[in-house]
Amino acid sequence: SYAITASFALNAGGGSGAGFPFEGKAEISGSLEVSGSVIIDGSLTELSSLRYKSNVNTLENALDNVSNLRGVTFKKDSKTEIGLIAEEVVKYYPEIVTLDQSGQPDGVEYSRVGSILIEAIKELNNRVKELEEKVKSLS
Repeated sequence: SYAITASFALNAGGGSGAGFPFEGKAEISGSLEVSGSVIIDGSLTELSSLRYKSNVNTLENALDNVSNLRGVTFKKDSKTEIGLIAEEVVKYYPEIVTLDQSGQPDGVEYSRVGSILIEAIKELNNRVKELEEKVKSLS
């Protein structure tokens, strides 16, 4: 097990990443910023137990909010990618938008989008059930 700082892990050996352990476990406290791709051969787990949370509330108006977001394609470094626009997401879900040093929208925490989509699907499912009941009552 290794306990190192993100700075050491990424900058040892002239910034090549040579200081990062190739085996074992690295515990990094603080933020880790990576320029480039991150490939994980395993899983990425975010702590999500109720014991770490307080004031838990179910998302409301998820379907309407999601309907206002745009899934887009865009070019980045001559590669076509798919995503969202942080400036648009922040209007509906500021909790999942990271800001730059000047307070402007900078990034989207995509791992949080799934929770929003679950609630949107549930709202849509309820609407479908209501319509099915109306159609059934017309028969």
